Amino acid sequence: MIALPPALLAEIERAAEGAYPAEACGLIVGRGAPGGALVATRLVPSRNLAADASRRFEVDPQVRFDLERALRGGPERLIGHYHSHPEGPARPSATDREHAFEPGLVWLVTALDRGRAGETRAYVFDAGSGAFREVPLSAAAEIPGERRMLKLRKGYKKLLAEANRKIETIPAAECLKLAGDPGVVFVDLRDVRELEREGMIEGAFHAPRGMLEFWVDPESPYHREVFASGRKFVFYCASGWRSALAARAVQEMGLKPVCHMGGGFTAWKEAGGKVVPRPERKPG
Repeated sequence: MIALPPALLAEIERAAEGAYPAEACGLIVGRGAPGGALVATRLVPSRNLAADASRRFEVDPQVRFDLERALRGGPERLIGHYHSHPEGPARPSATDREHAFEPGLVWLVTALDRGRAGETRAYVFDAGSGAFREVPLSAAAEIPGERRMLKLRKGYKKLLAEANRKIETIPAAECLKLAGDPGVVFVDLRDVRELEREGMIEGAFHAPRGMLEFWVDPESPYHREVFASGRKFVFYCASGWRSALAARAVQEMGLKPVCHMGGGFTAWKEAGGKVVPRPERKPG
């Protein structure tokens, strides 16, 4: 079974009508789903390079090469191609059979009647029999039984972009110059296991990200006096993501001056910054 969202089906139909009386063609990108089903996620149109474009189609090899290179290592893959039959039914023609050589790809065929798109059907090529086999085509964006991906109004990328526009970011190389400055507090937001495994900046104050707002707020029962010291706070994490969001959060609370270290602890080490083991906790 292949699920083809209505928007993609409409795109194929428009391409078929626009190419008439020639055959339209292009590639289908998608992903796998439970039970061997496929979900089409987008289309990549191509010029029809066939000498007789009214009777057959040929996808531009450069379009396919560029697509497969772009898809390499990602969650999507090439799952098939589509083409139209300007004056024929929605099933592979004898000419299509002559040029079929990839059993793993889906063929979507759209029929036209006097230039108007009609039905679209899906097929796969059976190399053993040398014939096409029709497969169910569903005009839906989802496959029954497949876990639905939550669609968020604002993802982490947007949150990071918004935070970085509002806060001060200091490169790791510049942060090296602040080490040992009595007016500066480096605040390590990483998990304690990260500290034990990788060490930390000498003299840094460890404030686990999950407790930060409670430690900053003087009205909180968990408040830490260091955040009322009036010194400049330089937040850092492993790569700069958590620290950017944290700096933005406490800045909105009213803590200042506050900034974060671009690239995080990784960048600090790459810049030659001193790393020390996590201090042992004092008894009691």
